[in-house]
Amino acid sequence: MIAEGAVHYGNFLTAMGFDWRADQNTENTPFRYAKSWVEDMISGTIGTPPKITAFPSDHYDGIVLQKDIPFSSMCSHHNREITGKVHIAYIPSDGGEVIGLSKMNRLVDFYSRRPQIQEGMTMQIYEALNEVLKDNKGIAVIVKENMAA
Repeated sequence: MIAEGAVHYGNFLTAMGFDWRADQNTENTPFRYAKSWVEDMISGTIGTPPKITAFPSDHYDGIVLQKDIPFSSMCSHHNREITGKVHIAYIPSDGGEVIGLSKMNRLVDFYSRRPQIQEGMTMQIYEALNEVLKDNKGIAVIVKENMAA
């Protein structure tokens, strides 16, 4: 996948008029670019979702909130980076289950690493939480994109 992507990205650079082969600093750029796509930018598309386990809430039925979770994603319309913060809140059912706060961070990181629109990422995070947190009283996922100045 990386090798084939590197060939195509090299062709793209050539088509854009860049003589990337002539400079020792850019001669491996197509490979590095393709590798960064596979290992970072789209790893949430080709990787395995994190295993999220829930545990008893000890009858806590108040709000559980994790806010300001940083994310970096890529707009599928423009192939440009999107960054921002995600806020997640849920209310477990009485006698229901909760998850560790770090698990919300893992879900955000996984689902942000794929080309998409923010609304899609919001739904993916919501659906993953809703699947684990059975019979919850509600889940809120808010994606706040950093706006360009």
